[in-house]
Amino acid sequence: MSPDKAFRSARKKAGLDWVTFHTLRHMRGTGWIKHGANLESVRQMLGHRDIRTTMIYTHMLETEAMAEVREAQENETREGQKRDTRNKEGRK
Repeated sequence: MSPDKAFRSARKKAGLDWVTFHTLRHMRGTGWIKHGANLESVRQMLGHRDIRTTMIYTHMLETEAMAEVREAQENETREGQKRDTRNKEGRK
């Protein structure tokens, strides 16, 4: 069985019809960057000619960073609300 046929069969059995070789490649590149690999190393491993192509893989990091900032802001807001409630209760 050819690698392509084996891959298609495995993803069908797993119910992952949306997964392609490109999807796996993108996930791997994103994972390397997420865990600290530098862009030039990832560019070389993926065989990109232009670093701008590799920089596409950083989009997940930006999304995660935004989510972390949003979560920190929400935590800060909750803490401020708790502090305000305690202060108001202390004044009564």
